Amino acid sequence: MAKNKNLKRLNTMHILIYKRMKNILFGFIALFSIAIIQGCGKSDENILVKTLNVDSLVQKDSNLSLAEFVYKSGDFITKKDFPPLIHATDILYNKSNFLLIDIRSASEYEKGHIEGSYNVDRKEILSFLKTKVNPAEYEKIVIIDDFGPTGVYVATLLRFMGYNNSFGLKFGIATWNKQFSENIAKNLSNKFASQIDTVGLARPKFGALPLLQQKPFMDLLNEQVKKNIERPDSQIFITADDVFKEPSKYFLLSYWSEAKFVKGHIPGSVRYDIRADLSYSMNLKTLPINKKIVVYCNTGHQAIALVAYLRLLGYDAVSILYGANSFMNVEFAKNFEEAGITDVNTLTADFPLIVGKTRNAIVSASAN
Repeated sequence: MAKNKNLKRLNTMHILIYKRMKNILFGFIALFSIAIIQGCGKSDENILVKTLNVDSLVQKDSNLSLAEFVYKSGDFITKKDFPPLIHATDILYNKSNFLLIDIRSASEYEKGHIEGSYNVDRKEILSFLKTKVNPAEYEKIVIIDDFGPTGVYVATLLRFMGYNNSFGLKFGIATWNKQFSENIAKNLSNKFASQIDTVGLARPKFGALPLLQQKPFMDLLNEQVKKNIERPDSQIFITADDVFKEPSKYFLLSYWSEAKFVKGHIPGSVRYDIRADLSYSMNLKTLPINKKIVVYCNTGHQAIALVAYLRLLGYDAVSILYGANSFMNVEFAKNFEEAGITDVNTLTADFPLIVGKTRNAIVSASAN
């Protein structure tokens, strides 16, 4: 917790320094960026994951489920960079080395975007990456959305397609420039703090995995990734208002530490630790296949990455928009200062925006 707190303070300090020394900083950004880029060579791990070793897996066991296949092909959900997040300050100093993909609508993109970013409809991302750019030329692929979680959702699914250098911008364009801070502020609330519980439910017994079509692994994987990237936000998010209306309708999955869980959670929740807990080799099969799974965490970024993983495997899963900060942000901040959001200004910067269309604006990857 202390480490997370220090990281948040460090990120906030960067933003404050930038705001106060804006005029001086712009004069040195170019030189500073060159120095950093020269000192950061590209590695195989950061460029593109190796092709999944499909043949060897199939030869060993032709009856693997997709969940087993994902597990034996690297089990990204257990890795230290799950969820795949990147901060605005990292982009500021390294954006010439990054492939920036802005998945907001064309109208939102034209209101202001990061210099050099491509405006790509998320339904076209896979085609765009295969036909319009060479991802291996970039240190990182960064997905940018309105407020963060959707970009992380897409970046997580791209990881399963082999784009091991894909990341979502934490808090989206809203953290890049205060012009878009309302994208965060509108999702914050303390309205259900009086209804939280401190005792959770036990995990269910082990059961079955979701049934998926029988087809070659890579065909199934490609189909699942494409289908889920194209899902509208209405199918991957749920509001706290809807959950608290009738929480018993859902399997409530609290995706955070025991320390946070015992301080307060939605009544009827079951807690799972981030990363290893929901690997195929651990407790994945304790999740229901006949009930909608509602996942929540601090701000929704970890939860939506898990939703991407679960939907890939066939579960009906959604994330609460902005997690605990959407229903008990003030209460949350009292107990966990680094996790509760009460002042949006601590998250938003005043980094430069490009307004209007640019030569990099590609709403559809099929465009010329």
